[in-house]
Amino acid sequence: MSKSGKKEKNLVRDSFTMPAEEHQIIDQLKKKVRLAGNEVKKSELIRAGIAMLDTLSIRALMTAINRVPNLKTGRPAKDLAVKPVAPPKAISKAVSKAVTKPVTKAVTKAATKPTIESDAPSASRRPAAKAAKRAKPLP
Repeated sequence: MSKSGKKEKNLVRDSFTMPAEEHQIIDQLKKKVRLAGNEVKKSELIRAGIAMLDTLSIRALMTAINRVPNLKTGRPAKDLAVKPVAPPKAISKAVSKAVTKPVTKAVTKAATKPTIESDAPSASRRPAAKAAKRAKPLP
């Protein structure tokens, strides 16, 4: 309920496609209203047009509807030449992980194998796997 006690109307948000020439007519009508000393929004002009169509006979309504060209429904296709399409996030994350992850498996396997000189790693050295984990990856 609003402060005046009247119940507010439910509003519906909608979108549609129209030719540029017809959209320019909306701007021309807004200028006419402004020259008459008032302001009007696009939605108000469209609602006024619908209210006028509602007063027509079925014959006059069909004549008005037949004057409007039929358009393909849906959103217009995006121009790919103007705006490149970014790869999906899942792919870009996988690629960035593969690029930034250091290659240490082959190095750690070779480094952890005991050498011929000593069959066991000495107590004074850290195992090569731990050293490889702490190494900074190359940029």
